[in-house]
Amino acid sequence: GIGVLVILAGGLAALLSARPASSEPALVPNKVKPTSALPIPSEQALAPQAKPTATPPSTLPLTLTLGRDPITLIAFEGSRAGSADIYLVRPDGTGLINLTANPNALEAQPHWSVDGRQVYFLQEENGLFSGLYRIRLDRTGYTKLFGWEQQSSQYNFSPDGEWVAYTVVTGIVTGCPKCAIFKRRVDGTEVIQLTEEVGGEFPPTAQCDATPQWSPDGSRILFQSNRHHAGACGTYYDLYTMRPDGTDVTQLTNWGNWVIMYAAWSPDGQRIAFSGAPDLWVTGDLYLINADGTNLQQLTHTSQSNEYGYKGYLWLSWSPDGTRLAYEGWGSGIGILDLASGEQRVPLVEHMRWAGTPAWSPWLLPLEIVGSWSLDEGTGTTARDGSAYGYDGTLVGDPAWTTGHDGTTLSFDGRDDYVLIANAPLLRITDTLTLSAWVYRPSPSSGRPQGLIARWTEGQRSYALYLQGQRVHFALSPDGSDVVTLRSNRPIPKGQWVHLAAVYDGTSMGIYVDGVLDAVQSGPAKIFSGDAPLTLGVQNLGAQGRGDFFEGLLDEVEVRHWAPKK
Repeated sequence: GIGVLVILAGGLAALLSARPASSEPALVPNKVKPTSALPIPSEQALAPQAKPTATPPSTLPLTLTLGRDPITLIAFEGSRAGSADIYLVRPDGTGLINLTANPNALEAQPHWSVDGRQVYFLQEENGLFSGLYRIRLDRTGYTKLFGWEQQSSQYNFSPDGEWVAYTVVTGIVTGCPKCAIFKRRVDGTEVIQLTEEVGGEFPPTAQCDATPQWSPDGSRILFQSNRHHAGACGTYYDLYTMRPDGTDVTQLTNWGNWVIMYAAWSPDGQRIAFSGAPDLWVTGDLYLINADGTNLQQLTHTSQSNEYGYKGYLWLSWSPDGTRLAYEGWGSGIGILDLASGEQRVPLVEHMRWAGTPAWSPWLLPLEIVGSWSLDEGTGTTARDGSAYGYDGTLVGDPAWTTGHDGTTLSFDGRDDYVLIANAPLLRITDTLTLSAWVYRPSPSSGRPQGLIARWTEGQRSYALYLQGQRVHFALSPDGSDVVTLRSNRPIPKGQWVHLAAVYDGTSMGIYVDGVLDAVQSGPAKIFSGDAPLTLGVQNLGAQGRGDFFEGLLDEVEVRHWAPKK
């Protein structure tokens, strides 16, 4: 297979170490002609001049495979020396990166957004968690969403991403914390208390309802409570569920003096994993029950006498396929438990002073894909980025939604239609680059350039893939002004879908047509970083009041910080 080497700017290189190529077959053209009619092309515009270079022995493979197998990451709080930061790591323990890298704050308890584009976390100030924050995977957008009205922690998001449920310490009774569960909108508004004291003949010293967990379908909230343990002071807990409005509280466990530390729904909502022990003086284990509290199963068997009080597993997170659990062990850091085999990998991350509160991501596209616009929205003015980084585009002019190579796509009129994606850190690629798209042009191209994918404005030229005449061109600039251009040998046919890809591996530039290497030459020593936005459907945007607009259809557009190896 073709080895895949990925190097991401801004510290993401560690996450993108070598991995085997996808088993996905080489790209094959689809010659189905779409039914949409396209307007007449606009007037000609001058093309950028190419700087000729000698053709080297190619460092590129003869065929191109673009793997898209999904991956996952684990976010966690940890420290190597100073205060705690939020880290990311692969489930095999490789690719460690400090996501927040904030020496002036302690950050804790990461959670993933529903779409995997952002990581939420708590920040501590003066010994208390001051509020809920978030950050994007490209390390931008470090933002405080809201501050807590009281000391709060142990939070969880609704599946629609609209609400956050969390634990609030509402008071102290003879040294025992009194806790309740609240929810509020993610924008900080509409605070609602969900649990109240229930009292009874033999109440606990201080009732503590904690660690809310929304079910995957959003219909129930799982939580822990000591409400039925007389005289208890945050020691013995049972598991309960309730509706998201706080009604219909149902007790799942009633096993005497069990110590239950943390619980989490399986991705399908059919099971609940929890950490606990049948007594305070026994080292804890991991367990499973059905969602109705039946069928208790012990997953680990490390129980032993413990004279110092509860020790064991403190935090749980399921893999998105429901086959593994990430956990925080008492004094052992983060581990992974395979549910089928019972095998454990611990510690997952080496050389950390401490690490905890793991949160497993949803499925993500490979991180070398720094932009992926499937153009399957079919309506509206936004082209959503399916990569982990969320670089959504805005439709400009009036590109029309129509039938594409796969699903829907956009038809560009060749006059003023394009998609604008703001300048972003991971799009400023300087070393290894692959641009790709399915392209359909309805008629022979004119002599003017027609931009497909570009970061290209006057004095801020970086990279561009465009059509001119009957051929595709790949242009790179090492300094924002000078240009090195490669032209395809094969003319691009009209009236059918063609897959085009342009590759720069730091040495060679190559053009692939339907997955086969068509042209190659030496490239510049680097690509200019620049400040230009990324555009789809136009090149040289705004130059002297004009743009080099594309007439035709684009689909499945991708930008990768990656190049194949020969």
